[in-house]
Amino acid sequence: MLAINSTFRKDLLESMNGDFLSSDDFTLNAFFTESGKRPKIEIVYSHDDTKFLTAEVYSNYVTVEMSPGRMLEIENDRLGKADELFDHILTWVEYIEAELKALPIVRAFNEHRDYIDTQIDVINELVKGFSNEKFSVDEAAELEGRISALEARFAKKLSEDIADKEKLEDEIKKLNKDIKFLKVQINNLTKGGWFKSFTVRTIGWMARNPKTMKALGGTILDVLPGEMKNSLPFELIASADEDQSTEQ
Repeated sequence: MLAINSTFRKDLLESMNGDFLSSDDFTLNAFFTESGKRPKIEIVYSHDDTKFLTAEVYSNYVTVEMSPGRMLEIENDRLGKADELFDHILTWVEYIEAELKALPIVRAFNEHRDYIDTQIDVINELVKGFSNEKFSVDEAAELEGRISALEARFAKKLSEDIADKEKLEDEIKKLNKDIKFLKVQINNLTKGGWFKSFTVRTIGWMARNPKTMKALGGTILDVLPGEMKNSLPFELIASADEDQSTEQ
C-alpha cells in the first residue's frame, strides 16, 4: 500500500463529486506497481466494480485507464502531468452518471426491440396476403388524410394523459416523426411494406402509451384501408401493452 499525502488525497476525493455521485460512492486505493517503481491509483465505483479508473504515475506523464469512457466501455489516455488527473476523474464520474441515467432508457428500448423481433414472423405472414402493388394516387391522398386526423387526435389525447411537460413534448416529437415517416412511405413502399411499417409503429405506440392507445381504440384501425383493417392483429398490439405497460 502506498501512503499519499493528505492534500493529494483531498483533491482526489473532491474530484469524485459529481451531480449526484460523491466520494462516498467510490473506493480509493494507492499502491506501487508490481515492479515497485511507479505509484498507481485505483478508484472503483462501489456499487459496480466494472466501473473503475486506474492511473499510473510516471516521471513526466500519467497513464489512465477508465471504464466507462466517452464512447467505449474501456478507454485509455495519457496526461501531461499529475494535476490533470483531477479533472480527468471528474469527467469519468460524469460518464458514470450519464451511464446510470441512460440505462433505463436503453433497457426499455432493447426490451421493445426484442418484442418486435419476436413478432416479425407474424407480421411477415400477414404481409404475404397483400399484393406487391403500390397505392394509387387517390388511395395515397385518402390514407394521408386519415393519418393526419389520427395524429391530431393522438396528440390531443397525449396532452390529456401526460402531465409531465417534458415527457409530453418528447412523446409528441416521437409521434410526429412516426407520422411523417408513414406519410412519406405511402408513395415509396408497396401496400404490404407500408402495412408492416404501420404495424411496427403501432406496437411502439402501445408499448409507450397503452392508456392513450386504449382510449383511441378503433381510431387506429380506422386509418387503414378495408383489406388492411381486417388484417391488423389488434390482439398483438394488446399483448404488447400487457408485456410492456410497466415502462410507462
